[in-house]
Amino acid sequence: MGFPASQVGLRTLGKLIIGAVRTRLLDFLEQPELGDEGLLRLVAVLLMAAGGLFFFRLRALPVLLSCVVGGAAILLALWAGFHRLGARQLGAYMPGTASGLTVAILVFCLMPPGIPLVLAGLLAALAVTVEAVEHRAPARLALSGVTAAWLLAWIWQVRGGTSFIAPFDFHQLDEPITLWIKFQTAIEPVRTYAGQVAGPLGATSFGLVAIATLLVAYARGVSWQVVLWFYVPVLAVALASRLPLNVYLLNAPALAFVGLLAADARHLPEAVAWRVMTGFVGGAVAAALLLAGSGYQSFGIGVAASTLLVTVFQFVGLAGSSRMAARRVREADQHGTARATSVLPPAAMGGRSPAQLVALAVCLPVGLALVSRDSRLEPSQRTALVTMGIVLYVLSVAGALTWLWLLRLPA
Repeated sequence: MGFPASQVGLRTLGKLIIGAVRTRLLDFLEQPELGDEGLLRLVAVLLMAAGGLFFFRLRALPVLLSCVVGGAAILLALWAGFHRLGARQLGAYMPGTASGLTVAILVFCLMPPGIPLVLAGLLAALAVTVEAVEHRAPARLALSGVTAAWLLAWIWQVRGGTSFIAPFDFHQLDEPITLWIKFQTAIEPVRTYAGQVAGPLGATSFGLVAIATLLVAYARGVSWQVVLWFYVPVLAVALASRLPLNVYLLNAPALAFVGLLAADARHLPEAVAWRVMTGFVGGAVAAALLLAGSGYQSFGIGVAASTLLVTVFQFVGLAGSSRMAARRVREADQHGTARATSVLPPAAMGGRSPAQLVALAVCLPVGLALVSRDSRLEPSQRTALVTMGIVLYVLSVAGALTWLWLLRLPA
């Protein structure tokens, strides 16, 4: 008995689709670096978002939709401006549909429960806007728009006094680190892996976040130097203070912050030393806050601090190899070798290591005095370092005042 022609056609189409998917999958497994990393990141964050919808149901779905709409609005505006209005300069800001949606969904994954829908959409739009600006920037920039959006959401949560909720039944519940600080109650590792804990809407399951991170890491999109060195200070503090490792290390938001944000290889300097510094500085800030009694937000603040510091060095062209430095060298090569030698990356000219550059920029007043008198640096580079040191200290003082007076958090 034969099959109808339409059924045979559907079966043939199905075989073709399965064969194409199998071929793409095998190609990716054999040569992951040649795959579409943007699409892979989108799949990873969709996996986390699916976990959030499973655990928090209708509490999470409107927030997810708001974030997607907010991010898609920015992408649509860029697309319409470029293709419909003829604003050609907007084409350089387009980060790509997959990358833009990934940013918007990752904002949802790190959002606290109870956040207003309008605010969630605006924060996702802000994150995609920052991603678009960084896509246009001539240099790598470590600070992510998702980090900035999460900081604003966390400030709203602290000011509003909203609490976390438990999955499924939605009763009020502290996230695991706060629960340990208040009641000396350690969550079982199985519940942490499975996501049966309170926390951000899409980052309560350590298992799901680990799978998402490993998925991106397989395509070499995650810097393991950042991840490993981030956990070194945290592990040291946990061991010295006899804190439960399953609570402080098997923490889903922490891995999401460091694995998917701080360790994003697309935004980091290529030099290993800078990546090690990024992880260690972030982990040290997080460890200090954890030691002071803060919760999971310590990891997010640590990532924000380290990536902001590296971004400043990247912006002035001092963070090793960057697109900006490479472009300057190419432009100089077109005008002769003599001029090219004067625009080589500052690290090559001054012989400064990343640690020395950070120390000279941060350790006032001696560091700034040494920088201003260093003949191995060009005048413009000396001015950039001195200005950067002053700006960092102003930001530190402003942050301290915000911490003490606006947020009214304990020291």
